[in-house]
Amino acid sequence: MLKPLSFLTSGLLFLLIVSLLIPVNSGCKTKTVYDTTYIHDTITINKNSIFLGWLYDDGQQGLLFSDPIADTALSQLQIEWGKDTTSVFPYEFYSTGYIGFNDELYLSASTNYKLTLTSNIGSSQGTIKMPDTTTITQPYDWQVIPLGQNITCLWTDAGSSCYEVYYYIVGIDTSGNWGDFIYKDTFVSTNSLILPAGLFNISGAVRYEVSFEVEPFAGPLPSPGVSGNMTGTIKGFLIAYGDYEYVHFYVGSAPLKTEQRHDRKQPTRQDHMNAYLKQLGVEQVIE
Repeated sequence: MLKPLSFLTSGLLFLLIVSLLIPVNSGCKTKTVYDTTYIHDTITINKNSIFLGWLYDDGQQGLLFSDPIADTALSQLQIEWGKDTTSVFPYEFYSTGYIGFNDELYLSASTNYKLTLTSNIGSSQGTIKMPDTTTITQPYDWQVIPLGQNITCLWTDAGSSCYEVYYYIVGIDTSGNWGDFIYKDTFVSTNSLILPAGLFNISGAVRYEVSFEVEPFAGPLPSPGVSGNMTGTIKGFLIAYGDYEYVHFYVGSAPLKTEQRHDRKQPTRQDHMNAYLKQLGVEQVIE
């Protein structure tokens, strides 16, 4: 006959049964898997943005037009030449509708320069060769040309793709007083320009004083819809200017001895930029 289990024996049996019911970790490791979400930075390109880079032998400027306007803190303009010479434009500024970059390097004619723009709205880069100087060969300084004929203006080649031409015509009456004037800014791809005889018809004028300037210009000849010469996500135009030349001459007759010569209208660099933008069809004025 079996004896009943003692209290101690019953307790030990209970613990044994419980231990058999609980699964024992036999060395298998538990692996926890975390889902990883990858977030990619996306740069939204403003298709209405446009960049203009202007290189002169004694100063350079870059202008980035966009809406919304780019952030100067996230933007940089760099110029490179030679094997390993690099310079970052040190001056940045905001204006209405655009940001700008300025530098004051001395650049050499017939040298290739690369400009690279990076910004929070996109990038653009291009290379251009600085033009040389030009000389106006016709008309000569203070020449007197009769009225009623077309005037052919000629200048020497400066190794540039085109030229920016300014002429300023002032009408003068019989007493030597200045009257109305004509001012023209145009771009040509040849080494000549004809001033038609019909230009010289200002009311009351008997002769005309003409200031004629030519500036060598490397870059796309501006017109609405023309392609830029820079690559990247922002349409860009890289322009380089050589040394300009100008002459004064008269049409109709020589000036009176007491007649004061008219001050030549010297186009500013803002005039250059605004003229180029206007030819591109961009309604933006640089102040």
